[in-house]
Amino acid sequence: MFPKGLPKLIAFESAPWVLSLPSAISLKDMEPSHTWTKYTLLACTIVGLYDPHGAGVAEHLDFEQHAAGKLRGTDMDCVDIIVGALGKGFGAMGGYIAGSAALADMIHSISTGFIFTTAQPSATMAGATAAIKFQSGNPSSRMELQRNVKSVKHELQARELSVLPSQSHIVPLLVGDSANCKEAAGILFDKYDSYVQPTNTPRVPVGQKRLRISPTAWHSKQQQLKLVGALPKI
Repeated sequence: MFPKGLPKLIAFESAPWVLSLPSAISLKDMEPSHTWTKYTLLACTIVGLYDPHGAGVAEHLDFEQHAAGKLRGTDMDCVDIIVGALGKGFGAMGGYIAGSAALADMIHSISTGFIFTTAQPSATMAGATAAIKFQSGNPSSRMELQRNVKSVKHELQARELSVLPSQSHIVPLLVGDSANCKEAAGILFDKYDSYVQPTNTPRVPVGQKRLRISPTAWHSKQQQLKLVGALPKI
């Protein structure tokens, strides 16, 4: 055991599977007593895809409060450091670290990864800034994403395909064999113009290889049916 007075770092990764965790797991329940200090780090890989303003899982956990603009007392209010990606949901490049002014000053001073690197081009940062502003004020694309994910799952299940349980925007389709999984992904790409990633060991258990279907807000119903209709033929 470490001494109670020693500062602690509690790190969370907000990958899509976090959305399926029970609501009992909450940062609010981990507030420090006067006997020790903690610093909470949240790594956001899905910012822009969920929640009222696209701020990630911490915002998702208190959806109604954030929709009403009430930050205090939420899980996000308990996070000291947020690391986020500007790709994926924002469609740009790079990432960011958000925290206090003291934290930013420390990173500027001692982080070799920050000091010995090249800044992102101005055009890239302008695009990221525009994407953040758009996503924070326009939930329509996130709503369309959820509709498309639900639609793809429904079509796969209607064809009695092995869709694994998932509450995220990722639709996992169980294949089983590693070689078959890779071959199926190749056929979808070459013959059906559908890019679907195979997920293999060690990311998943042996014998549970799966196709990682990722619908977007912009996939039409015709495109969805083209993919789903191809799968039983492979």
